[in-house]
Parts: sequence; structure tokens; C-alpha cells
Amino acid sequence: RAVGQQEVVQVDTLQFAVLPGDRLLLCSDGLSEYIPDNDWLADTLADADLDNVPDTLVAMANDAGGKDNITAVVVQVAVDPEQREATLQLQTDFHVKIDALNNVWLFDDLSFTQMNRVLDICTAEVYPVGHEVTVEGDGIAHLILVLEGKLELRRRGQPVAIIGGGEHVGATSLARPRRARGTLVALQRTHALVLHRDDFNALCQARPWLGIALLQRLTLRLGDTLDRALVADADAGEPLTGSIV
Repeated sequence: RAVGQQEVVQVDTLQFAVLPGDRLLLCSDGLSEYIPDNDWLADTLADADLDNVPDTLVAMANDAGGKDNITAVVVQVAVDPEQREATLQLQTDFHVKIDALNNVWLFDDLSFTQMNRVLDICTAEVYPVGHEVTVEGDGIAHLILVLEGKLELRRRGQPVAIIGGGEHVGATSLARPRRARGTLVALQRTHALVLHRDDFNALCQARPWLGIALLQRLTLRLGDTLDRALVADADAGEPLTGSIV
């Protein structure tokens, strides 16, 4: 988008974690439209000599046609040697969160930008040992994604499942609040990401294309769940209460 061609310029924004050592490329479309792929760009930005990177990028765009103005600014986040351990922990925490979101069928294969938008509306929670995260029969309208630790699912007081690191519960409640089918209890000190339905809906409204993709996935999942429930009822001799399409 160009400033000055219209009275109002719609600006896209994205919040994401910036870690020590990260390199950011700010460029015009005179460069971006010639970038072969993300792997090539990552390798180029990783050049040991930061000063060489903009020249390499501009030369590539010119060699590829250079039909427009080419601007490239590369910024590197400073690294404090005395904070090396803290930096490594920040990097680990970030990748653990991204990897965990990728394990949820709702967010599988989202782009890095889309994944960051989802991560931005999640809240981080820490549950001490013995804490009841949800109580059987209570209303729930959020997804819980375990990053580290263990939650035990109990029904009528009996343990039925363990939800460990990278596993989640409650995704379908983002479509519609429902009653918890069991009680979740922390067996260990547990770190989790929580995504609330109201925040999920706000994201879908603010980012329609992302919202459409996420709601389509929810619809398909709910349809599959309904189909399995109807088939199970039929196998058990129960009358079908709907049709399988």
C-alpha cells in the first residue's frame, strides 16, 4: 500500500516475540515479489556479515528483473553475552508454544503470521499440583493446551485419561460453550496456554480470512464428531436423532 494515493491507508499490524539475535527484513515489493521462497530468504538473512545482506537482496532483485524500486533494511536484535542463558530460555519457550499450537488440529499448517496472531490472544497459565482446572458439569468455553506437566481427566471421580505436554482439551467449545464431561486435575505443576472463546471470536471478526479458515476446520471437526456419535448410537440400537450427510 502506498501513502498519499488515498485519504486513508489501512495498516496491517502483527505482534510477535522478538528475541535476541533475530533479524528482521523491512523491504518494498520491488524486492519481496522476487524472493524465491522462505528457505532462501532465511539462508540469506543468516549471512555472518550483516552488512552484506541488503546488497545481496537488492542484487538478487535486480538480476531477476528489477522492474520496481528496491528498498531493503535489515535489523538485528542485539545479543547480550551475559544474558545467554536467559536468551536461550526465551527462544525455547517461544518454539515450544509454536510447536504445541501446531499439534492442535485447529491450527495445523497455519502460516507463521497466522500462528502468531493466535498465540497473541492466548494467555499463559500455571496450575499447581492438585488444582482443579475444570470441574465436571461446569460450563467451559476455552481451549487448554498443555505445554509442560500433566493434567488428569476424571469422570465421576475415576481417572480416564492423562493430558500431557503438547496435548489439548476443549477445542470444540470455541464454537459453542458446553458442559465439561470430566474434571481436570493437575498431577504436576503444569504450564498451559488457554484460548478463550470470546478472544477467538474477536480474532475471527478482526481477521476474516483467518476466521473463515478456522471456522471451517471447526465445522468439519464437529461434523465428524456428530457422525461418529450417530453411528455409535445406531450400533447400540439407539434411534438416530439426526441424519448423516
